[in-house]
Amino acid sequence: WTARLFKLVRSRWLAGLMTFPDAASLGIKCPRVRQFVQQALTSEGSEYGRAGVPATMVLEHRRMVDAAMKLLHRVKQPTLIVHSRQDDYANLNNATYLQGEIAGNVDMVVLEDSYHMVTLDKERQVVVDRTRAFVARIVEEIRLLATPAMPVAA
Repeated sequence: WTARLFKLVRSRWLAGLMTFPDAASLGIKCPRVRQFVQQALTSEGSEYGRAGVPATMVLEHRRMVDAAMKLLHRVKQPTLIVHSRQDDYANLNNATYLQGEIAGNVDMVVLEDSYHMVTLDKERQVVVDRTRAFVARIVEEIRLLATPAMPVAA
């Protein structure tokens, strides 16, 4: 209920008085990795951050999303979207929306066995492999465009 009520908050000062708790999963499906992250977040003097999300961060995120949505049609660069079907923080519809609004070519990877933190979770190697393939394809396209046509030797 607090998330719905928070939509009324417009002031950083008011948002600064609140913190949203993390989901119990921390956005990580793999129990071993989740336990490691939980221990890192709760250890004394942790350099890895803290548990919970400051509401000021949520407010600024909301503002950034509002501004970005107005500009998506101007994105013409190739884009890779990686999203989990089981994401416990963000709905897959967000990725589908982006795919439809971005003007350039969009590669979308939907993961089936991860939550929100896809670079840490069970399918992190899929994320690495698909990212590497995406970058390699872009590099090759640029290389082909940059290489002048050479006559074929007979």
